[in-house]
Amino acid sequence: MLSAVGLWPPQSAKSITRTIRKHRYGAHRLIIDTGLTELWRAYRKKKPFIQVISRAVAAAKREKIETAFYFPTFEIRNRGKEKSQKGFTRTVRPWAQRTLKGKPWIKSKFLPSEFWNRSGDQVVWTCPNSPWRQTFLSKITDAVGAGVEMVFLDVSYFRWQDKHITCRCQHCQKKFHQETGMQIPRRLKNSEKATPR
Repeated sequence: MLSAVGLWPPQSAKSITRTIRKHRYGAHRLIIDTGLTELWRAYRKKKPFIQVISRAVAAAKREKIETAFYFPTFEIRNRGKEKSQKGFTRTVRPWAQRTLKGKPWIKSKFLPSEFWNRSGDQVVWTCPNSPWRQTFLSKITDAVGAGVEMVFLDVSYFRWQDKHITCRCQHCQKKFHQETGMQIPRRLKNSEKATPR
């Protein structure tokens, strides 16, 4: 059985322990969802990221439960009211997955079912072939260094865009050409299009 706890804004060790005890319900593993993992501010402030994970790990050990770190692999979100919107778009845009037509996967309008997003948010779905890869790996390394025992990777896939599951960002184009000697096409034949299941 799993028990999840959100830890952003950063909580004190006592607060984390209270949260674990309140929601434990017999669980033997704690999923650490810091709220930092997918928020843009996490990539600009390393110290609170590590501190809050270390506190959660220490609290879990005192309660004799295991820890797993939750990480939405390709998703980065910027809250609408944050002052860093322009910096966010400028920095993260080159990391975005892109359609065959070159449109970046940046979303600011959400369905009612996407309840975790707020009005004014911006979400970028990053490409694993972009420099985001190094940032992602560094966050995993930081979490493991802070003591987590397992890593739970979520939503690690290419987005469904314009009837294609693909990416044509500059990084994918470069890698595709290096491996095949060809260019990624801008259009696919009907027989080449994937069908969602």
